[in-house]
This record gives sequence, structure tokens and C-alpha cells, in this order.
Amino acid sequence: MEKLDTPTLCNWLQIYGKLIGLRQVIKALDRKTTIIRCVVVASDAEQQIINKIKTHVEKAGCEIFQVTSKKELGVLVGIKVNCAVLGLIEELSNSGC
Repeated sequence: MEKLDTPTLCNWLQIYGKLIGLRQVIKALDRKTTIIRCVVVASDAEQQIINKIKTHVEKAGCEIFQVTSKKELGVLVGIKVNCAVLGLIEELSNSGC
């Protein structure tokens, strides 16, 4: 997993929609109702979560990045709790394809 710097993530959060949390990201990857541009995982997430999301990301063929902590990711996405997994998305209906 490649490290993602905070300024780049902040920029992407301005451009793309977001899915917050493991369950939401996995649902989107499995249903293919949205285009997942990339998945961001906190480096201090539980190994079980990291392994699970890696499996789904590999099947979907999208990129996965890592940030420093769940706390940082939670702050960046604007929630009051820690966040282990974030999906940056573009809805299929808005893709122009």
C-alpha cells in the first residue's frame, strides 16, 4: 500500500464523494453501483480489517492507499469518531461513460 499525504487526500475529498467505513466500502465494491476511485485505509486499523478490504479491493481492481491513523482519517472526513476505511467514489450515472 502506498502512503497518501494529507494535502492530496484533502484535494480528493473535494473532488469525489465518500463512503465511510468498512461495510459501506465493501457493499459498493461488491454491488458495483458506484465507481470506486480508490480506497484509503488507516495504518493503525486492525489487521483483520486491512486484510478484508485488501481482498475486496484486489477483486475490484482499484487502488488502495494508506494514511497515518484512524483518528486522522476521521478528522479529514469530518466525523467525530475514528475511521479505518474510506472509499472515494464517483457514481456511475455521473461518470460520463
